[in-house]
Amino acid sequence: MLSRRIGVVLICLSPVSALAGAWPAPEGGGQTIVTNTRKAPKIGGIVAESDPETRTETSLFAEYGLTPDTTLGLVIYGGFDDAEFTDVELQIGGHVRHRFWTGETGDVASVQVGVSFPAERWLGYGLGDDRPGSVSEAYISLLYGSGWQLSWANAFVSTGLEFRARGEGLDEELKLFATGGIQPFDRLMFLMDAAWSEPLGELGQPSFKLTPSLALSMNPWLGENDKKPDLVRPPTTLQFGLTWDAYDPSDGIAFNMSIWRPF
Repeated sequence: MLSRRIGVVLICLSPVSALAGAWPAPEGGGQTIVTNTRKAPKIGGIVAESDPETRTETSLFAEYGLTPDTTLGLVIYGGFDDAEFTDVELQIGGHVRHRFWTGETGDVASVQVGVSFPAERWLGYGLGDDRPGSVSEAYISLLYGSGWQLSWANAFVSTGLEFRARGEGLDEELKLFATGGIQPFDRLMFLMDAAWSEPLGELGQPSFKLTPSLALSMNPWLGENDKKPDLVRPPTTLQFGLTWDAYDPSDGIAFNMSIWRPF
C-alpha cells in the first residue's frame, strides 16, 4: 500500500522545524534525522550600515513506533548567532502522535500533542538573553496524509493544522502546513514544504515559509545474507533544501542539510 510505504520512509517532512507527517512510525522501529542549517545574511545586509546576521542551527529529530498507531518523538534544537555570544537557543521537546483513522486507500488522519522547553536558560552565563521569544510551548495538531501511485512516480501530500500555546504572556499561534513529494525513482524524492503561522495577538509576526528540497537515498536496505548473516544496514538518506520567508524576504535564505537514518 503506497501510503503506508511512504509513511515508513518519510517520518520527517521539514528540515527546519522537523514537522512530522500523519503516518505513524513502524512498530518497534523509527528514524533519526540530524539537520544542519546555515542562515545567510539579510538581503542588502552586506552593503548596508547595519551588521549582517548569520545564524547556525542544528537539530536532532527521533521517532519510535510504540504501537502500530502510536509514535513517540524527541526533538533537540540548538542555534546561535555568529556575532552575539548570548544569542543562543537550545530547545528540548517531545511529542506523541496517534493515528485514529485509516481510509480504504491508505489515507491516514492523526492527532499529535507536544511540548518544548527553553533549555538554554538552564546553562546560565546570560545565554538566551537575546532570545526573549524562546519560551516553553505546548501544541496540538490535526494531521492528514495521502499517497498515490502515478504511472511514472509515487506521490504524497501531508497537511496539518496546529494550535500552539506559548508561555510568559507571548501570543498563541495558529499554524497551517503542507508538504508534497514526488518520488520518480526509489532513491530520489523531490519535496516542497509550506508553513504558515499567525500569532493570535499583536505581539508576534506572521510568517509564510517555503522549503523546497531534494532527498537522495545513498544505499538500499541490506539484511542478512550468506556472507554476513548478522548484517543489518539501513539506508542513509541525504536531504538538501533552502527556506525562504515570503512574508519577510529581507530575512534572507536558510540552507539546510539533513541526514535520515531508520532503525
